[in-house]
Amino acid sequence: MTSNMRRLDVIRNHLSSKFPTMPFDDTLEKYRQRTPSFNKDSLFAIYMGSHHKLIRMLRESSKNSPLINHTAYTFGSREDKHQQIYRIVGEIYTKAPLTYEQDLQDPTKKLSILQALCEFDIASGTRCIVHMSLYIDTIQNLGTAKHRTRIDRAYKLLDYGSFAMTELGHGSNVAGLEVIANYDKKTREFIINSPTKTSAKWWIGAVGKTANMSLIIDGDNKGVHVFLIQIRDFDTHEACKGVILGDCGEKNELNGIDNGFIIFNNYRVPYDCLLDKYSMINEEGKYKSPIKNKQKRLGIMLAGLLRGRFAVSSASEISLRNALTIALRFGAIRKQFGEPEKSILDYQTHRTRLIPHFCRMFAIRSGLHYLLSYLRTNSILFYKDPECEELNELHAILSVFKSLASTYAFNGIQECRESTGGHGYSAHSGLARLRGTADVLMTWEGDNTVLVQQTSKYILKQIQRLLKGAKNTSTTLQFVRLDYEISLWPINSLQDLTTENIIKVYQGYINCIAKQTMQKLQENIQKYDNTTDVWNNSQSSYAQTLASVYGEFLYYQEMVIMCKSIANNDRSLASIIMKIPELYVIDCWERRQRVYVDLGCKAENCAFLRDRHIELCNEIGNWVLPIIETLASCDNFIGSVYGYTDGQAYNRLIEAVEKEQGVYEKPTWLSDIRNVRKAASS
Repeated sequence: MTSNMRRLDVIRNHLSSKFPTMPFDDTLEKYRQRTPSFNKDSLFAIYMGSHHKLIRMLRESSKNSPLINHTAYTFGSREDKHQQIYRIVGEIYTKAPLTYEQDLQDPTKKLSILQALCEFDIASGTRCIVHMSLYIDTIQNLGTAKHRTRIDRAYKLLDYGSFAMTELGHGSNVAGLEVIANYDKKTREFIINSPTKTSAKWWIGAVGKTANMSLIIDGDNKGVHVFLIQIRDFDTHEACKGVILGDCGEKNELNGIDNGFIIFNNYRVPYDCLLDKYSMINEEGKYKSPIKNKQKRLGIMLAGLLRGRFAVSSASEISLRNALTIALRFGAIRKQFGEPEKSILDYQTHRTRLIPHFCRMFAIRSGLHYLLSYLRTNSILFYKDPECEELNELHAILSVFKSLASTYAFNGIQECRESTGGHGYSAHSGLARLRGTADVLMTWEGDNTVLVQQTSKYILKQIQRLLKGAKNTSTTLQFVRLDYEISLWPINSLQDLTTENIIKVYQGYINCIAKQTMQKLQENIQKYDNTTDVWNNSQSSYAQTLASVYGEFLYYQEMVIMCKSIANNDRSLASIIMKIPELYVIDCWERRQRVYVDLGCKAENCAFLRDRHIELCNEIGNWVLPIIETLASCDNFIGSVYGYTDGQAYNRLIEAVEKEQGVYEKPTWLSDIRNVRKAASS
């Protein structure tokens, strides 16, 4: 849109307004012009990754879609939201269709399609994630040739699937699920029952209104198993006999997802509903599995969650990126204090509160590049050998990345909300919506506190292997040593702040915490009678910290790789882009001061790093607006009056408010005001 067209748009909007006319605000445009030009296409391509053309195509093709409308979504009823999100999913499906063969050829394309949906709202992405990742991936991982038809139907949206694992009484403890599937040898059927109130499948996406198929995870005495069953009649959409379906009700956010509950009452399903690649019952009624260990079998059966956790990391980055786009554009537009007043984005305090979150956004995206590359390289191996070491390592990394990404997103969006002051509290800002959607990511696909325990267990198992004289099998933990000696703190000046020294600090710190964690576990063995108590009482300040620092370290390494690629492709950005991983690391250390204590950093060097933190915030702050705008989604996807490209924040807010029902009308309860006045005066 040209400047003249923008001005005409502003004038049109104010023809019916009761507010005084306001001239076109060119503050944002002038702020943009302060930064030297750079290759925006190159930055976008490297940041977004191998499917950047697909992402751009889906954005461009949806720019003028009447469905991509946040006003209708925000102020619509729950039923309206369910319908709008389902229609959006269907629209994106037609623009980027996918088949089983294409998914096997490139398992990362699906995640890029989901990203486009999440850029509008995580509800639309989640609607698709449940069907495309949790439902389809699990059938592909655990099903056999007889289930192929259902896979093809799912890709065509003939069937809409759900993933019914969580129960009212059980979430993280999957092994404790209560739904039971009893085998009837005579009819070769399974009889599925929900024996207690707490065994009702709960929070199941798409079950409330949409899904006609579902994967049911039960917990009988042979361990956890997965069944592919029909829950609604294909033609009438009525619940099948023996199945009770309902809606879980209003939520804090994500009301575009029809989360529902399922109760089973002697529901009989044929044997072929069992996804029996790793668990089967022969004609004689004998149970067989190539994997004898129940715990291992459980882990393999939940492998379908892998791409779901990928999607959570991706949704976290998108939510944070959208929020930063809004907050940074508003920060450039909003002027306060001084004579003349200047943009609040130029103030040191504003930069130090927002720029570290901008760096965290880069960290999440860098981690996604690593994960997608790992998945693309090893996906065939995962199908052939679900017990391979590569899959164990991916699970450990993915667990901590999901935890860090969702935490970064939620905390960053909250900071964006606060940085926009009272304006950020308006529903029209979009920030409350983004914060609400990011909130669920903290617990969806695994509670973060529980999830990172998988990562710390993986690290400690590698140390146990070394103690037994075996080989460390982890590609990312080859630096772990039993006899690791902490050397002197290596960063005492700006010249010392190198990638090599930062890696040296992280490797030393991980070895240090690993040793402390092992010592704590040994202490607890003397205190407690069972392994569960030993483990649970070694979490705070030990195992949890170990996992998180390992995740930060991997993020940093991948940020360096991505930022070097950006710098090599554009000299204009080379001077600033490598400062992003540098600030990320210093910010991590500043928030976790224990690294200084454990590794013997002197007070004067702590002060140097603190000053460097502020310097970097200011230097990156000079470039942050054009960089975030290069990566930002379309205006209609972001859905914020403050986040529009044209910079007309105040005019757009006034226009949005004046369109709300009853904005200039007297209250319908005016009689109450008069009655109170009358009572007060008598």
